[in-house]
Amino acid sequence: MGIFIGFESWNINNLIIQQYIGNTILVNIGVSLMLASMIVRKQFLIILSGFVLSFVLFNGNSHSIIIFPILAFFAVSDTKNRKSNFLYFFMGFTAGIVVYFTFLDTFDNFIYQFKFLKRIS
Repeated sequence: MGIFIGFESWNINNLIIQQYIGNTILVNIGVSLMLASMIVRKQFLIILSGFVLSFVLFNGNSHSIIIFPILAFFAVSDTKNRKSNFLYFFMGFTAGIVVYFTFLDTFDNFIYQFKFLKRIS
């Protein structure tokens, strides 16, 4: 309820704050799915986790660096099934990238964001 009120009250005025909160929500959902997959031992949750975390790369780029520590934790936490877990995770990650560039945005606009960041700095 608090997230809904926050998004509704800010409208589009604070786009950066909305991207930050959106990225935080995506990271929390992705990590929660990853931890749930370790508890219940269901591989489809790892695929969903990869799918959700792939959108962090495109939503403002502020949280994209967090993917590396998450993957390091994931590698260390379940060494017995490491290869299969990474395979399932990257299947979901790849599916998220395909969905993003197919339905949500173009590759040209994605590259333009980097040019915009270079111009600002």
